[in-house]
Amino acid sequence: MDIVKSALESSGVEYELIHHEQHLCSAAAGAAFFGIDPGQTAPTLIAETDHGYVSIIFSGSRSHLDFKQTAASIGSAKFQLAKRNKLREITSFDAGDMPMVGLNMPVLFDKRLFQYSFVYGGSGLANRTLKISPILLARLNHVIAYLEDDD
Repeated sequence: MDIVKSALESSGVEYELIHHEQHLCSAAAGAAFFGIDPGQTAPTLIAETDHGYVSIIFSGSRSHLDFKQTAASIGSAKFQLAKRNKLREITSFDAGDMPMVGLNMPVLFDKRLFQYSFVYGGSGLANRTLKISPILLARLNHVIAYLEDDD
């Protein structure tokens, strides 16, 4: 079952699933492939916190994530990226294919994405990219905190 497509279709929001042969496994690769600003790419990472796992959807223009500041923003002492070999068990997806929607977990969302009409990111399949409005993307997720615009 394609939980990403199911979540999108049941929401009634506008989106586009773009199929491609090339595996786009980085923000730079996605930006080059689609001819867009790197900030329009929206990689998704999974982190482990005191409260369980959270998804982080962030702008490809962000040079780093301040884990201490992010942990404090959600009231957690612990904040570390989930182990790569545990991702499939946690989410049913592999690293590099992590979808922006359809994960049943809280989300930290990057405010930088709101400056774009559309963002491009994971759809759960290596050869498919989701193009969607960042406003709609935030609405489709259970956003618990926003990453601020500073680096």
